[in-house]
Amino acid sequence: MWRSHHVAQPPNAPLFFGDFASDPVLYTEELINGFNAWLGPGQILTVPALHEGDLSQRVYFPKSSAKDESMYFDLHAPYNAHKAGSWATISTPLEHLGLFAREGSVIPVGKDIATVTQKSGPSRTTIDGVDVVLEDQGGVVGLDDWRGVKLFPPESGSYAGEWTEDDGISAEPAVSIVEVKYTASQDEVKVEAKWKKHEFKTLWGDKLHVILPVRDSRRVKGAEEVSYKGRSAWVITVQ
Repeated sequence: MWRSHHVAQPPNAPLFFGDFASDPVLYTEELINGFNAWLGPGQILTVPALHEGDLSQRVYFPKSSAKDESMYFDLHAPYNAHKAGSWATISTPLEHLGLFAREGSVIPVGKDIATVTQKSGPSRTTIDGVDVVLEDQGGVVGLDDWRGVKLFPPESGSYAGEWTEDDGISAEPAVSIVEVKYTASQDEVKVEAKWKKHEFKTLWGDKLHVILPVRDSRRVKGAEEVSYKGRSAWVITVQ
């Protein structure tokens, strides 16, 4: 959303957007008339079910070039991986749409509840009409005091990505930009995070939980291992 605001990059982009414009399959009638799109170009492929009875979908995984062999990781069970340029039939039950993270993605995540960036203050109603009541006032809205980042490393290779943190309210906010670089090998993943800009003081401080794909048993080099939803995560410090 930040990139959309500043450089007019669509948050829900067509499959042929940007790096994927050279893939001829994306211009076929089936895909042009379909509803699959990018959530962040080259990051998450979204596969919605928009018609009654759509409990499965045939999915194509876009290629950025003729030699592109990147993998797409299914974010839902059975957590399969699919190679760029391939097709697959995937499940789209009523509970969720299809979501696939492309190899090399950097996806920031927060708590599984609505959060706010302030520790104290009066209740307020946002411009979209949503009441915000803090926890210390008996509300069910939590503080945005935890941050994770989901990475999708290949068997080997290096990738980088970044995201912007702000208060979500101010018309001209102070911002902090977190840049993450990671390099994968057979046994481990080396991850480095730094503040590219550090104007906004995040409630989560400087501790970042690194989350690798389901079934990826590699360690994050030099990081503390903790539990995340029944599996391992790795805590690093943003420098």
